Amino acid sequence: MFKHVVMWKVNENTSSNTILEAAETVKSSLERLPSLIPQIKSYEIGLNLQDSDRSYDVILISEFSDQKDFDIYRSHPEHIKVVETIRELTMKARFVDFISDH
Repeated sequence: MFKHVVMWKVNENTSSNTILEAAETVKSSLERLPSLIPQIKSYEIGLNLQDSDRSYDVILISEFSDQKDFDIYRSHPEHIKVVETIRELTMKARFVDFISDH
């Protein structure tokens, strides 16, 4: 299994949105993708519950059969649209990609 984990820090200066509203927009944008991209095997999106300078606001934990399926997902037009939305609302992102036996 190929796993892709991403965390985003919402931009505190987003238009008129609060941090929570922007985080919810990121989450809802991501939630559309599993029904549009069949290569996604598992997709979990969460919003942060702790207020800390070290925390991020949104996390995505996703699984794909292999690197090839992940590459299809990454270049899918619907994913690219969501990435554009996320870039408008966030100021930082961190990710980890790895292979898992589970």
